[in-house]
Amino acid sequence: MLKTCPSEIRWQRAELPLLVEALSGSPCAEAPGPDQDLSEWVAVACGHSRMEAEPSRAAVKHVGAALEHAAPALLVFSDGSFAGLLRVRRGKAYLIDTGMRRLPVPLTLLRDTLCAPAEDRFAAETDALLAECRTTRPSRERTRRALLRERASAIPVFLGWQMRSSPGSSFARQAVETGVRGKLTVYAAAYAAEFALSLGAWWILAEAALSGRVDAAWMLAWVAMMACALLCRFAKASAGEAAGVTLGGLLKQRLRAELGLCQQQPETDVFSRQNLLR
Repeated sequence: MLKTCPSEIRWQRAELPLLVEALSGSPCAEAPGPDQDLSEWVAVACGHSRMEAEPSRAAVKHVGAALEHAAPALLVFSDGSFAGLLRVRRGKAYLIDTGMRRLPVPLTLLRDTLCAPAEDRFAAETDALLAECRTTRPSRERTRRALLRERASAIPVFLGWQMRSSPGSSFARQAVETGVRGKLTVYAAAYAAEFALSLGAWWILAEAALSGRVDAAWMLAWVAMMACALLCRFAKASAGEAAGVTLGGLLKQRLRAELGLCQQQPETDVFSRQNLLR
């Protein structure tokens, strides 16, 4: 069983331009120098593709949850290597390997690799405690994992940089990255299902009323269809609310970006006029 992420997904510092290009879809600048600040280089490299890089940190106990919503992201390992996180789905983290292919890795394995330096501080003490308890091997591994996670739960871990489209970039691209398309799909499917179930339920009720005969099985089907319609209505409302909040946030960001450009424009005009007068 693997205890750390495979070497195929580990990128070195000199290979960062290719990795950032794979994550952003746009050509990148040259590799960072040995003394160059990495955060500054990542910000400039993402700026070429109209994206923003936001440093991501989380306590050990929250690293797993943070990774679920981090993609796309440039991750940093303790040995100085890097990884490109494309997506997380159903407990699998899809990373870019050095052959430019998507490699699924268990999310728990990625989480353990990132948290290993923080948890290793308590490894010797935890192993000594378990040796005194004389637990069996399968139980020992589970207990050791739980103890290390609990002891190091509050230690902050630097994960890397989350890559997001800048407010002035394509609105459709931002909507896809924030999951609006999926929320709207759920809303449309729930709306259609609710309409179909409600129509079918009332058709059953009308048929029973017109025939003058009430069948227990048909009435049970009517109750089941109405209950499913209510569940679909709840799903529709939740998806619609989530999509509305996300769209509102994107529009607010874009409005702030536009206002910022408008505020900078008069200054540019003044400078241009001064240059013309000279």
